[in-house]
Amino acid sequence: MGRFDYEEIGKEVIALMRKTTIIMVLLVAIISFLGGGWYQSISMSDPDGSNTLVEQAGNTAVAGPLSLYNNVADIVAQAGTAVVYIEASGNAAFPDQYFRFYGFNLPQHTQKATGTGFIIQANGYILTNQHVIEGANQINVKVQNHESSYPAKVVGEDRNLDLAVLKIDADNLPILALGDSDLMRSGDPVIAIGNPLGLDHSVTTGVVSAKGRPIAVGDRNYTNLIQTDAAINSGNSGGPLINMAGQAIAINTAVSTQGQGIGFAIPINTAKKKMDELISTGKYYYR
Repeated sequence: MGRFDYEEIGKEVIALMRKTTIIMVLLVAIISFLGGGWYQSISMSDPDGSNTLVEQAGNTAVAGPLSLYNNVADIVAQAGTAVVYIEASGNAAFPDQYFRFYGFNLPQHTQKATGTGFIIQANGYILTNQHVIEGANQINVKVQNHESSYPAKVVGEDRNLDLAVLKIDADNLPILALGDSDLMRSGDPVIAIGNPLGLDHSVTTGVVSAKGRPIAVGDRNYTNLIQTDAAINSGNSGGPLINMAGQAIAINTAVSTQGQGIGFAIPINTAKKKMDELISTGKYYYR
């Protein structure tokens, strides 16, 4: 029986371990390199302003809301400049949804009402709720980073849709991109920017709680609202509900006064179908 040369065997084992280590390091490097391309964005299209991101995970393409920003602060810094403060005055009680939602009506007298809107065209077109400016004989708009407010005129409104388009005499204004509300899902994070109780450019966050909600507010019947738990209060009316791509996906409209975290917003796709006609004709013609 031969004798084992333990010293030689040890050297061979050490050499084998070194080779194995080198192979493992190479494999990890290769996997990391390939992994970077295994899940990556492959195309970005914007046929209708919706900015849909198409991603490839393995061999499966997944379409969803575009995510360009890392956090809420980035979105607010980008989108907030297009959110405006609206002050309307007149000789009638403005139908503020927050007070009317469960039957409480404001007294009839000369008053001022505040609301929110957002710029949709750089030459001064602003989208808001119709109830924000209903009954007003004077409307002023404050744009962030502008010293003076602008007088605004109503170029189109529809009471049934609760939508209105205002125009101020200004150019080169920041605009808020319009997203695709159909892509939003229950649980998707959202951001509300507005002027609750006159506190301009207040930011709240939440999620899409549900879609397709029908509610009645006074004599208005809404049939397809987005429900959200982002805090909405009096003065938020007409302001944007924003997705994580910094796009407006809805218009904040009403809140339940008998519950917490139950707000409602008009889907932006509803507004996109009507805006051009409101601007060109002053109203929407039902067909």
